[in-house]
Amino acid sequence: MGAHHDRYVSDGDGAYPYSHGYVYTPAKWRTVMAYGNQCTDNGYSCTRIPYWSNPNADYQGTSTGISQNASDSANNALTLNNTATTVANFRSSDSPAPPCDLAVGLDVTISGKTIEDGYYASNFKTGVIFLDLCVSASGDTTDYFEGYLYDNGNDYWAVSGTIVWNRAFTSAYIQGANLDATATYINGTLKYARGRFTLSSIGGNSDGESFIEVYSSIKGSGHELSADKSRPRAALKDRKYKIQNSGKTKSSRVFK
Repeated sequence: MGAHHDRYVSDGDGAYPYSHGYVYTPAKWRTVMAYGNQCTDNGYSCTRIPYWSNPNADYQGTSTGISQNASDSANNALTLNNTATTVANFRSSDSPAPPCDLAVGLDVTISGKTIEDGYYASNFKTGVIFLDLCVSASGDTTDYFEGYLYDNGNDYWAVSGTIVWNRAFTSAYIQGANLDATATYINGTLKYARGRFTLSSIGGNSDGESFIEVYSSIKGSGHELSADKSRPRAALKDRKYKIQNSGKTKSSRVFK
């Protein structure tokens, strides 16, 4: 996605000159993709906070990044925004992204713990964040999904995997693909009743090197979303076992 580590350990830039994590030594914390080397070399440790570097977002009253216009810029949030379309189109032209036969939007909370360099770091709990799933029909009861788990700011995590429904199409097991060490995954159950979805899951995320987030709880509820009208929905709607459209659709934040 183009985001790079902090300048203290980086030999070059990421996708842009400002694509760097950020270390704030006065308060001894660092953002996602920032290592603790600068801190340990000065005789102390720095807590990794669950923020991408972003000069427009604060943590404990201090900006979590440096403007992209500065010589020591650190704005991985802007990097992720700028590369979102490219990331969404990583699939080759002969393997196009699946149609959004069904789009589900969930408002979820996440709790878990962080692990730094193999050692337990801290517990965390989020407020309400968003999980949007683009579901495509793969079989009678097996679907493939791609989606985004993201907050009100600029942070987001791409997820993908499979959903296996029961024959009544009222509950499903959801299993996120974790083909890459840096890929976010979610495993759990998705239930549908009276026009409403509920999710109960676990998962995790990693920078592929020293940092791991373990999601011990992902819970929330949501509705079917208005999928992209250019994408066919017939594959899902024509199946014998289908989710009944309650009419309670909402405009998706992702699948417009």
